[in-house]
Amino acid sequence: PSIRIECDRVSRARYLSEMASSVFCLAPRGWAPWSARVFEAVEVGCIPVLIADHVVLPFDELVPWSDLALRVPERRVGQLGE
Repeated sequence: PSIRIECDRVSRARYLSEMASSVFCLAPRGWAPWSARVFEAVEVGCIPVLIADHVVLPFDELVPWSDLALRVPERRVGQLGE
């Protein structure tokens, strides 16, 4: 599989375009207990890969998150791509 990582800032349009052309999008924990990247990924049709322990996503009782996203324990982040 191909993994692409960029550290430079990109425009919002390019950011969303790159996500839309990806199958999986990383969504590490942010400042909040969940990350806006989860919603951006779903919005553009990318499968969010949640990298956060003990995260509780909003509307958990209404949204089938286990059907929409993958969860990776923080201790296993180094194994992504293997």
